Amino acid sequence: MIRDTFFENYFKKGIRINRILFFLVTSTPFIAITIMANGLVLFFSSTFYYIEAATNDKVQSFLDALWWGYATATTVGYGDIIPVTPTGKILGIILMVSGTALFATYTALFANAILEDEMIKFNIYPKKKSTDDILKMLDKHKRDLEEHISDLNAQNNSDT
Repeated sequence: MIRDTFFENYFKKGIRINRILFFLVTSTPFIAITIMANGLVLFFSSTFYYIEAATNDKVQSFLDALWWGYATATTVGYGDIIPVTPTGKILGIILMVSGTALFATYTALFANAILEDEMIKFNIYPKKKSTDDILKMLDKHKRDLEEHISDLNAQNNSDT
């Protein structure tokens, strides 16, 4: 009995994590950041190839430059291809910082997805209100304010 509950709990958690990951990976911000990140690596790799191909023996094809771009952006930095020109080194530094920022953004998106799921699970997620609900709420606030103003006026008139 206890063993069944143990496995049942892990099964439910696995399904929940898969659901969170699916919604995260298919979300617009995740897709937009992924496209932007790949575009950034492609741009830096192209620039690196243009700058380094003539002077760097390790950069023999665009694929070598693309390899360098992804290794640098992910901060893996294998060291098999390194820039030899000052411009290439500066380009590498910029790509390393950009890669770190991109992975921080992915981490934030993942944390947000988990927190959002927790808020839904415990029913503390703010529900979106329709326009009619908002208008009703504003109308109620208006009536409350008018009543409060009326009370203040009555109190002011009784004091004088």
